Amino acid sequence: MLSRPKPKQISETAASAIMATASDPGASRGSYKSYDPTNFPVFETPINQKILAYIPNHTLVDAEGNSRFRADEFFAHPIIDGRSYSYLRCIQGVRVDEETNQVLHYKETCECPACTAINECWSLVNYAWKSEAVAQGYNPDLDAVKDQFKARRKEFINSRVIKEAEAFITFPIVVIECEEKDGKLTTTPKIDSTGQLHGTVYWYTARRNSYESKWLSAIEDADVDSDHLGGRWVVLDYTVDKGLEENKMNSARSLQVRLKGNMDSYSEWATYFDQLTEPWTPAKAQEVVVSDVVRSYEEIEEAVDSIMAKTREQLSLLETGFSAQMDKLKAIGTNGGGVPALEQFTEQSVATPVAPAMPTAPMTPTAPMTPPGLPSTPVGTVGVN
Repeated sequence: MLSRPKPKQISETAASAIMATASDPGASRGSYKSYDPTNFPVFETPINQKILAYIPNHTLVDAEGNSRFRADEFFAHPIIDGRSYSYLRCIQGVRVDEETNQVLHYKETCECPACTAINECWSLVNYAWKSEAVAQGYNPDLDAVKDQFKARRKEFINSRVIKEAEAFITFPIVVIECEEKDGKLTTTPKIDSTGQLHGTVYWYTARRNSYESKWLSAIEDADVDSDHLGGRWVVLDYTVDKGLEENKMNSARSLQVRLKGNMDSYSEWATYFDQLTEPWTPAKAQEVVVSDVVRSYEEIEEAVDSIMAKTREQLSLLETGFSAQMDKLKAIGTNGGGVPALEQFTEQSVATPVAPAMPTAPMTPTAPMTPPGLPSTPVGTVGVN
């Protein structure tokens, strides 16, 4: 697991710059998403369910002076960290002020160590499949051989420990406890005998393309005069089509977002949730959400070196012996059967990591929230509901 870096004291302007100036750099496993899952949990995809959620209405002023939806927007590299899947924030092209740079130590022409390491990952892919081809007596330079080993090459590509960065957005949502009917959850809020509404605050992280195509399209479909969903009640429909296996992957792919109508009577609750989530800022996400965490240049280098250690070891072995393998293949020819692998190219040295399944941990239990009418300032620990 990536170690949690020390909190960074940076200005709001610098935090905005970190979001705005990142350029697009072109046993069983699990995933960990929050360094403080008790107080600031990250939403997990439910399986084949509909969820009612409130999107807190918070805005901020960006580096250009424009008001926009308050969220952390960034690029992150998918990584395989030991036996876990996770993400490492990309800093390619990031620009920060001089004061912040004294903390983060980003270079003037900021190059991301993870972006640089991707080249080594691709080198391992090419050496690995070619070495296997040669070990079986095939010439990897031939188009027919390339086609024959295409599936194997794809396996090596998928097992890269650092992949190209993708665009993400992180913001808080309040998941509302709803009534059940015929053993299934509905999207009707559940009010208990004391008049309390139950709900839990989570961080929600989405790929930018998914946010734009599924979340923002809900505004267009409802013909709402707004450019974000802040202050709206939404239904997150993770229902899986009949015939498909009911699992987390298919549920995530099936997500449809639509606005929930007839919620005017819950306006006091909306105000309360806005107050409750005030501390859930982009800066807090950059502190506790693993994919969002801002690290210093040295911390990123250290993380990349740790993640890449085995890849670099395997690459060194393959680079050392591949030429010798090819020379031996050319000397013997390919018509006389397979050419044995060199001793250093063991099956273990080029084994493909098994793709991990996403975790299926249950959602954080909820507890009653203070109903409207009581003091407006939330009481208790934020995020523990």
